[in-house]
Amino acid sequence: MSGNPDVAVVGGGLAGLMTCAALISKQCNVTLIEMRDDLLDRQAVTVHRYVHPTVNFWPEKELAPTTELPFLDWYEDKCSEVIDTIRREWQQHFEGGLTDLLLRTRVKSIDKATSGKPSLTLFRNQGRSDEVEEKREFDLVFVTSGFGEEFRIQDIEPSYWEADGLDAARKAGTKSFFVAGTGDGGLIDALRLVQSKFDYGRICLNVVKALDTQGASERVAEIEDMVWRDAEHDEGEASRQYFAAYTELLGRLSMETRRELAERHSDIEVTLVGRLPHPFGLYVAPIHKVLMASALNAGKIRYVQGDLERDGDWYQIKQVDASAVPINIERNSKVVVRIGPTGPLSGLLDEGEVKRLRENQRRTSDLLSPVPLDLEFFSGYKNMPARDLTSRSFVKSRKRMADDYLHKNHRVSSKIGLSAGLPNFTLVLPDEMEDASFPSKLFGIGLVRDVLDLGEGL
Repeated sequence: MSGNPDVAVVGGGLAGLMTCAALISKQCNVTLIEMRDDLLDRQAVTVHRYVHPTVNFWPEKELAPTTELPFLDWYEDKCSEVIDTIRREWQQHFEGGLTDLLLRTRVKSIDKATSGKPSLTLFRNQGRSDEVEEKREFDLVFVTSGFGEEFRIQDIEPSYWEADGLDAARKAGTKSFFVAGTGDGGLIDALRLVQSKFDYGRICLNVVKALDTQGASERVAEIEDMVWRDAEHDEGEASRQYFAAYTELLGRLSMETRRELAERHSDIEVTLVGRLPHPFGLYVAPIHKVLMASALNAGKIRYVQGDLERDGDWYQIKQVDASAVPINIERNSKVVVRIGPTGPLSGLLDEGEVKRLRENQRRTSDLLSPVPLDLEFFSGYKNMPARDLTSRSFVKSRKRMADDYLHKNHRVSSKIGLSAGLPNFTLVLPDEMEDASFPSKLFGIGLVRDVLDLGEGL
């Protein structure tokens, strides 16, 4: 579309900000619409989750500690820290380029106006005494509303991103835990309870590195390809095949890896509840399947096939076998509900559009398919240089984040160097760190070692 089109972006999460940044850089008139009180609000206070750019897409994507994006890059860290990094660059370079920012605004519907343009019905100041309804027309509308609010059985349940008190409950002496849901969220929280070295989720990185070292990642890739091919999108059949294959994989793991997985809390009982025959969904990250197979095989997590449902102001489990008596959950147990999102897109798109989106996201990799970036599309914006690995100014723009990552994870820093005609991050290391392990690149920029000799006379 030529000129300076009026564009609406629905959703002020990471996808929404990325979309806005791209559109602003192309001189579009961008209105950002967010139903919450602030941008990136959902994960801003999440201090109990560790997020990583590629671990959920391993082994299809190699483990890499940073993104490689034209803008709003980030590196592995606690979720709240990642949000701070993204928000800092957004506010410094892009937020001022918005035409309008509508917070506390819900999009009721997307229709076609008589002009043929998309028309949004908005509720401004939603849920307040001064709530008003209005309509606005745009040339284009991008819906980036993400997964939305999670399904809740009782109103008291915190979302995946909110403080949930799980660790505090275990430390306070709670012995019985029930986790509902067999997606990534359910598996993560069940594993978080039993693994003594879960470390906010960093255990996944350690196990992936170990599996890569011993060549087991190739077998994981084979398992994923086999199940996707043979199960033909039947999630029940897929869960049976995954269970058999990942249980067999455990026997191939090195003793060191098995020892790390075996470090679990021995004084609690964790029950995982889900509808599948086994807790291995098609869309669950492979590394979570590996860890879950190990915990199940060791008897540290009990799996019940059924539905967690309301029982007055508490819970019970309705088993798949209709003749079976519901399992009552004692009130001194801690219950976690990770059934999944309610699906905000269903209220904005018609049934056919939602179906097409789901068909295009059959595999885990479809959610973040690596597509070659058109570097000419983003030619820079104000003080933000274009992504150009030959440009010293681009490398300099990532220097602060690179040093933040290096200091947090390795207690070292870098300088900008030059190798084979390309600028890089050069590590100046004392000789005792000569054999330390570092990534080969950060944000796509090469990471080069320069060992400092601290010999006699220094």
